[in-house]
Amino acid sequence: MGRGKFKGKPTGKRNFSTHEEMGECSMQQLIRHSNRGDNLDAQIESLLNVEKQSRLAENVSATKKAVIDIIQLCYGARA
Repeated sequence: MGRGKFKGKPTGKRNFSTHEEMGECSMQQLIRHSNRGDNLDAQIESLLNVEKQSRLAENVSATKKAVIDIIQLCYGARA
């Protein structure tokens, strides 16, 4: 928290992540996990974690991207 003119006392200002920042973080995780040579189960598991984070943050676009990537992974692996 930031400090106001009263020394040592918090001002009440806090830095919260916005939906856009959380979406950017999720997309970076998606890219990082999809570029690895992990097995299919590990890739799906990591994308499911990203999907849950974005769903709970009510970030529709990131949730949609995560679900589409999961489906594409399954389709590509013929699973």
